[in-house]
Amino acid sequence: KLNSLADNYAVLKEIIEDRGAQDGDVIELEYSDQKEDWEKKPLSFPFTRRLPKEIFAKLDGLKKGEETSLPLDKNRRVRCTGIKYKELPVIDDTFAKGLGEFKNVDELKDSLRQDLFHRKEEEAMQAIYETITDQLIEKNSFDIPPTLVAEQVLHYKKSGLPLSDEENLDEKLK
Repeated sequence: KLNSLADNYAVLKEIIEDRGAQDGDVIELEYSDQKEDWEKKPLSFPFTRRLPKEIFAKLDGLKKGEETSLPLDKNRRVRCTGIKYKELPVIDDTFAKGLGEFKNVDELKDSLRQDLFHRKEEEAMQAIYETITDQLIEKNSFDIPPTLVAEQVLHYKKSGLPLSDEENLDEKLK
C-alpha cells in the first residue's frame, strides 16, 4: 500500500541515454495506418509485460525515433517519440508531511495499516451478509410481483442499457 501511494506521486523523467524501451518504462508513440500519415496525437502508456506478448515483443528495445508495426486491428505503424521512467519519491518523514496530515512516516504507516484493517473488516462483514442473504433467498422462495418486473424492464429501457433478449428478460430478472 505504501509503495502504491509513492507510485501515485512518482515523477516521469525523460530517458537521456541512448537505450530502448524496457519493462517498467513509460513509452510515447505516434501512430499511422500509412507510412506518411502520422497522427500527432501521441499515445503514452506504461510499458510492462502485462501488454499482449506480440505487442511487448515489438516495442521491447524500441528507441526514440525508431518505427515498427503493431499487430492490432490494422497493421498499424508506430514511431517512438519518447521514453520515460518513473522516479519514485523517497518514503520518509518529508514525504509523509507533504501529504498534509501526518507528522512522520510512522504515522503514515499506522494510518495505512488501520485503513487496510478496516477495509478487510468491511469485506469480511460483506461476505457474511451475502452468505446470509443467499441462504435466506435459497430457503424462502417467493414470486416476484409482475409490477416489479415491469418496473425493472422500464428502468432498463429508459437507462439505455442494451436489451438483447427482451422476451426472456422477465425470467432473467426473477
